[in-house]
Amino acid sequence: MTANHFATLPGQGRPSRTLPPEIAEQILSDPILNREDLERIIRANCQSFSAPAKRLYWQLEIPTHGLLARLEKMPFDEQQIFADMMRNITIEFGIPRSQLSMRFPFFPLVQQLRVFRAHPGECRTYPTLYVHLGHMISPRLRLLEVSGWQKFAGRVVTDNILLPLTLCTDLKRLIIDAFVMDGTPQLLIDVLSACRKIEVLALEEQSVTLIDPSSLKAIAAHPTVRQLRLSSSITRELALLMLNVPSPFANVTALDILICPNAAVLLFHHMKKLVKKRLFEFATPSSSGLAAVTANVSPPTIMSSDSAARPRVVALPREMVAKVLSDVEIDRATLVSVMRSNKEMFDQAVYAEHIQRLHIDLAPLMILPPLHHIRFNKLRELRIIYTGAESSTQLPHTPAGCHIGISHFLTPSLEVLKLEESNTFGHYSTGNFLPHLASRCPNLGTLIIHPEVMGASPRCLIRVIEACKELRVLSVVSRTGTLIDAQALKHIAAYPRLYVFETHKLITASDVRFALSDNGPSPFGTLGFVRLAIETEAAIPMVPHIPKLEIIDFRLSGPGNIFAHLHELEQLEKMTLFFMTDHILTEDDFDALIPHASLHELELRPCNSADLDTSSVSVTAMLRVFAALPNIRRLRLIAHNRWNVDLLVGLGRVLPRLERLDIAGSYNLSIMESLPTAIFPRLEYLFVA
Repeated sequence: MTANHFATLPGQGRPSRTLPPEIAEQILSDPILNREDLERIIRANCQSFSAPAKRLYWQLEIPTHGLLARLEKMPFDEQQIFADMMRNITIEFGIPRSQLSMRFPFFPLVQQLRVFRAHPGECRTYPTLYVHLGHMISPRLRLLEVSGWQKFAGRVVTDNILLPLTLCTDLKRLIIDAFVMDGTPQLLIDVLSACRKIEVLALEEQSVTLIDPSSLKAIAAHPTVRQLRLSSSITRELALLMLNVPSPFANVTALDILICPNAAVLLFHHMKKLVKKRLFEFATPSSSGLAAVTANVSPPTIMSSDSAARPRVVALPREMVAKVLSDVEIDRATLVSVMRSNKEMFDQAVYAEHIQRLHIDLAPLMILPPLHHIRFNKLRELRIIYTGAESSTQLPHTPAGCHIGISHFLTPSLEVLKLEESNTFGHYSTGNFLPHLASRCPNLGTLIIHPEVMGASPRCLIRVIEACKELRVLSVVSRTGTLIDAQALKHIAAYPRLYVFETHKLITASDVRFALSDNGPSPFGTLGFVRLAIETEAAIPMVPHIPKLEIIDFRLSGPGNIFAHLHELEQLEKMTLFFMTDHILTEDDFDALIPHASLHELELRPCNSADLDTSSVSVTAMLRVFAALPNIRRLRLIAHNRWNVDLLVGLGRVLPRLERLDIAGSYNLSIMESLPTAIFPRLEYLFVA
């Protein structure tokens, strides 16, 4: 029995896309069918199963990664059909698999979610495993377990799963042995406050960044935790702090913890219901175990503690540290490589204190080094660029990209933040760093965002605009475009210092009307550079409000003619107009360019499949216009026309400064060889389409 048997089953009476309930039930419950048959059936007939019939499929679990891997390749609507059915999900990753890049669909009914790395077997390399799990966490979740096989089998890194967990009020088991991007102790406290039914809580070695004194107090005060496992070292001071809450550890019956002996005595006195315990004791390091770095040149000093379980650490001499620091200041890539490969040889914070500009190149599946505990207090400029793959053939499937967290780089000294992507295959995403940016970086002057900011909303961007009073450059070229809406545009219009504004989110006429209404005397009045995807009917009322504009780059769509309004832009030096819909340019349109004698660059061309037509514009009219624009250095005119070689000869004479010319048409260039004098004396690039 295969999917083909059911691909064209008729309904009864009027044709319907939904199978009769009895047939759907028979298909989904037939013991002859295996899971792959069911998958093929639903894929081939994705609209054939009614909601009641799907309930029979809800009990399916995912014991391996295989089904999710196939879901990644499905169209979104088909993915969601499967996702709506899932209650229990178990994902087991093998060693070769180092990333789950699927961030959609959403799994609204999931109650149990387990993600773990499989036994490494004979594999000798353990790449970092990164998984997006936020979209799999539903308010109905009762169990979440994220863990590796053992600590030496490679790191496991997740997106910020703590934020959606605050909605899981029925959560009973929480086990995290993974590094949580942008996860903080405060977010863990929020989860513990919202989830008052947790009975099993385990925070393993890779999740130690979630533990600090305040989160330990919240753990101790939780009223329902029965089984507790912590890999953080508990000293006597921390134990006293944890006990400073009403009824600490009131219901704990099983404990697995790393603790010093005198702290253990304190805790056990308050754990009246404790039945099972497993302790890993360590001694508190004495001052004699800390080796100081002397002022004299000396060989590396071995640092050790009183505990044999603690690793030996090599401390570099001061002179060697100073030399490395001098290299870091002039080599933008050294910081990351040094911290990654020598993280046990020095105090990383010492290096971070000297960094003012940091440039990080990202590659597919790359994970940034774990620097969350380090503060870059003097950092003024952070630039992260995704270099990706040079071609799609370099990667076996769709380029997976990567996901990064940057909140730990955001300090009050930061002035420039650039998150960029080069023109390569694949892309990357970040956690929602915008709230941190608003609260920590009052002197921010440049903000460029190309990747998708997971979990961010226009309100997050508005908070940044309100908090950062020195902002001059704002470029939001987000893949989703969700950061810009009418309300955000209104705040951008009212911003008193902004010079550059760029977004690929389509700006509509209603957006502009809302931004201009009741928004002071000069909305958009400080802008000197704009690059927008905008409706022509939105650009027309906007142009009079940007008289200081020097560079305009519009991707125009819809009806309307903007040329009659360009006379408002008296300081224009560069004009780029892409036409997203069919458009006809007339002589009057070109005549509107004549007042712009300061224009250095002009580009007019269609975009995508649109058609730009200049057939009604004569060569004489074109030469009359460009004779009034002698300062043009770069000219691109890609449009249907009836021009001849006389236009090229004339342009060569009226535009003596022209360095680049891109033009459409059919020209007999051999005529130009017989001219008595040379034309285009400065031309460096000529392209004839």
